[in-house]
Amino acid sequence: MITVWLALSLAVITGLFLALLESAHTASGAYYLDLCARSAADSLLADYHRDLWERYRVFGLEEYADEEIRDELYTYTEVYRDPAANRTWGGLSFTPEDIRVTDTKTLLSEGGGPLREEILSYMRLAWPLSEETTESFRSFTERAAAERTAEDVSEWVGSMTGSAVEMAEAAGRICKEADLLRQNKAVLISAAEYGDRAAFTERASEMREHAENIKALTRACRKASERYDAETADHREDAKDTKALREKLDGLAAYTDRFLRDLTEAEGFSEEAEREEAEEEDADDERLRAIWHSARRAAEELSMPDSFWTGRTMDGEKLGQLKNAGALLSAGLLEVLLPEGASVSEETIRVPEAPSLAAGSPSGTEIFSLADRALLSEYVLRHMECYQKDGGEGKLQAEYVLYGLESDRADLSAAVCEGMAIRTGEGLLSLLADAKKRKEAEALSAAVTGGMPGTMEALTFVILVLWAAWQAASDLKVLLAGGKVPAIRSGKEFTVSLSDILSGKISGEDEGTGIDSRDALRLMLIMHMDGERVLRMADVMQYEMGFIQEDFRMRRMVTELEAVVSAREMHVFSLKGTYEMQTTVRRSYCR
Repeated sequence: MITVWLALSLAVITGLFLALLESAHTASGAYYLDLCARSAADSLLADYHRDLWERYRVFGLEEYADEEIRDELYTYTEVYRDPAANRTWGGLSFTPEDIRVTDTKTLLSEGGGPLREEILSYMRLAWPLSEETTESFRSFTERAAAERTAEDVSEWVGSMTGSAVEMAEAAGRICKEADLLRQNKAVLISAAEYGDRAAFTERASEMREHAENIKALTRACRKASERYDAETADHREDAKDTKALREKLDGLAAYTDRFLRDLTEAEGFSEEAEREEAEEEDADDERLRAIWHSARRAAEELSMPDSFWTGRTMDGEKLGQLKNAGALLSAGLLEVLLPEGASVSEETIRVPEAPSLAAGSPSGTEIFSLADRALLSEYVLRHMECYQKDGGEGKLQAEYVLYGLESDRADLSAAVCEGMAIRTGEGLLSLLADAKKRKEAEALSAAVTGGMPGTMEALTFVILVLWAAWQAASDLKVLLAGGKVPAIRSGKEFTVSLSDILSGKISGEDEGTGIDSRDALRLMLIMHMDGERVLRMADVMQYEMGFIQEDFRMRRMVTELEAVVSAREMHVFSLKGTYEMQTTVRRSYCR
């Protein structure tokens, strides 16, 4: 009995021991397979594109298909499959078909998300942002977004100036025609008094012409007034509308209709006198005197434009100078501001299969944190070319990232326009807050318009905007020449005078302190950085790497992969033969 019990106990204990051995064998086999898969994946990712890393500090594994990744993973598992290298196991048993690549992400996956994360990971180490720096960026971007005057400030300034000047010119010509009407009325009365039919007819014809001119000028002045109000609608707190002037114009239009009717009546007496003289050789002198008396009374009763339209003289020369200043800012500004001898190419950075043009690209509506936008913008300036005064035909890569237009020249022009919009807005606020500068603008406007209400206020605002825009253009000229200007100017710091605007010359001097062109570009990049611009960064990378490797494509740069590896192993004690082990490995450059 005892012998049987001992035998059974030994059998149970032996079975338990063998089961534990089998379990340990299975568990260690699974661990060994997982180690094999992780080691292979790490070895594969270690074969990153060296040139891409050296140039842009971005990791990417160049692969063309999942089958290539599978085959390379299998190659890196050789040491784990070699019986000589593993005496304990005798090597794992699996084939390339036992490796399945279940997922891969390239640098362009998810709208360039992996590329963005790699850049941010690198920049957080290369350029740690302090809270003070972040706050200064926040302050600038909020201020710039609030103060920019218009998307295309040059065109806006030119159009608004043109409308205001046309309005003032038309109003000035109305005043001139009104004064001529008044002068001709006295001559008309004198001609009626002496019965001089030829002189009466001539003067009446001239007065009719002046009245018709006033009528046409009234319409032109009203249209210019409406355009000006539409163009300054977003600045109504600072730019008063010209509604009161239009009311005066409406009254003037009604007056001219009335005047022409009265003038026709006066001309009728002259015609009656002519008929009287033609019908009888010996015309009745009494009758003629009565007719001319009526003509004189009709001439005397001709009403004249009210005092609002008389006694005012517009300075046509200065109006023309202001109009020319606005036109200069609205046409060919880049050519005016570029330093002498500087050249900008008409070529583009866009390449075949450009990442930014690929299907599924982001719309640019993603919201990045301010810190991320600052880091990405700094990365662009550190690793990509931008405008330099003596840069020759170098590519404007940072400007392309910002705007993505058809040529370097178009991108630089867009940067200049945006710089104008931001600095004009800042300058306008500074001028509006400076009482002395406002008085200078008002004095010039009063001198140019003869103090006419409506046109004087409109032209005052135009002069302030031109002043701010001229200072902005002067600053940009300095920046493009490699100099520095203050980041923000107060009215007292303006270096441009009103005489500079009237002269039509844009000039500026390096002030030695403040921001340079790279700083200005950095701030604009921070304002606009989004997913679309990250993909344009990929365009630049693909363009530059194409000089090293002609068939380089960012869409083939793998940054994350997932694979399932299966292996078969013999049971140690079981007679069932082999069993299958499986493990999943996921590896990424950013994790």
